[in-house]
Amino acid sequence: PNKTNVSNKKGLQTAAKVFMVIGIVVSALCSLIVLAFSNSTTTLSFFYYLIPLTWTIPMTAYYFNKCNNGEKVGVGFKICSLLFVNLIAGILMLVDQD
Repeated sequence: PNKTNVSNKKGLQTAAKVFMVIGIVVSALCSLIVLAFSNSTTTLSFFYYLIPLTWTIPMTAYYFNKCNNGEKVGVGFKICSLLFVNLIAGILMLVDQD
């Protein structure tokens, strides 16, 4: 492979990783904001905002492992990341041709 293509691929992967981490941080911050401004009737909402962390963290770890091992990431995973983790990260993953 061309050295420019390899560096572009690494750049897309790094950008996707950053946006996936941003997706995790935003999800966690939403739950903390709800907790900070909640009263006794909306405290349960805090837990509803934590639920997305149960799939965003494992999906991010999976993508990190695949990239670090040089393995291909499936199109289905990329689309799920686009829908459920971070829109920009999913688009970057789809643009990145394995």
